[in-house]
Amino acid sequence: SGQAGDEVTITGANLSEVFRVRFNGVAARTIIVVNNNQIRAIVPSKATTGKIALDAPGGTSTSALTFEITSPLPSITSFTPGSGQAGDEVTITGANLSEVFRVRFNGAIATFTQVSDTQIRAVVPATATTGKVTVEAPAGMVTSALTFEITSPLPSITSFTPGSGQAGDEVTITGANLSEVSRVRFNGAIATFTQVSDTQIRAVVPATATTGKVKLEAPAGIVTSFLTFEIIEEVSEPVVNLPAIE
Repeated sequence: SGQAGDEVTITGANLSEVFRVRFNGVAARTIIVVNNNQIRAIVPSKATTGKIALDAPGGTSTSALTFEITSPLPSITSFTPGSGQAGDEVTITGANLSEVFRVRFNGAIATFTQVSDTQIRAVVPATATTGKVTVEAPAGMVTSALTFEITSPLPSITSFTPGSGQAGDEVTITGANLSEVSRVRFNGAIATFTQVSDTQIRAVVPATATTGKVKLEAPAGIVTSFLTFEIIEEVSEPVVNLPAIE
């Protein structure tokens, strides 16, 4: 068995007058008659699995056994970008990629499109974690030398309610990618908060808060609200001194 370009040694008898070697009907472009008992031939690019035939002035002789054309092992030379989030498209460059039937990101199976024999576009799966990229083909499995890093998505704020309040009030912040938020600030003042879900946070207005923007901090970065949260100053009741009767 072998692939296009491999050298095959054929052993037999009366080989010195062979002028053509065919792999399942496809003639080898290069043959070397070593001696009367041995020929070396290069597997042609269009060869398919089948018998080997030797043509000589005295006739054609065909092998009893079949020569199997095997698929070449794929290779990964690079991928870009080198980091991303679930749903991002990654371009994998290499060789012998046309027969790849599976792409994995650290074991997680990805959907992909074969662009050519040297390029694949794969979508980072939702369950992917930081690790190697692997491609699988009939000839075997290969793994990238470099690691693909899964990055955290940047959080976002779509709204908060109420839009004003006093120290100690609870404010519900709604947005996206909020599960990795590590800090909430009201115009710079750090607030205590509870993560309800990936789309909602409940924060308590800190005692030192002043009117201003709401900010969320996460590993992916910091985001600031479009609207301003207004601090309502607590109004003290006037002290009335009643007259005293002695």
